Amino acid sequence: MVRGISLRGPVTALKKVDDLGLRKAIQKAYQFEELPRAPVIRNLAEPWRPYRTVTTLYLWKSLEGPEGGQI
Repeated sequence: MVRGISLRGPVTALKKVDDLGLRKAIQKAYQFEELPRAPVIRNLAEPWRPYRTVTTLYLWKSLEGPEGGQI
């Protein structure tokens, strides 16, 4: 077994619902006026199962500019 990878797959990304980057990406994607809090994010992410980790990565990536730099 490779250390850091569970048999259930990568399950840690959505556990970090207080991550500022994730909160900003969701705010932008869903056009919220304020940063969403953890309960709102968990509710939004329920339909993303079993792809929540991948969705989180795409949300983080959405904050990058066209050249790959931060906006």
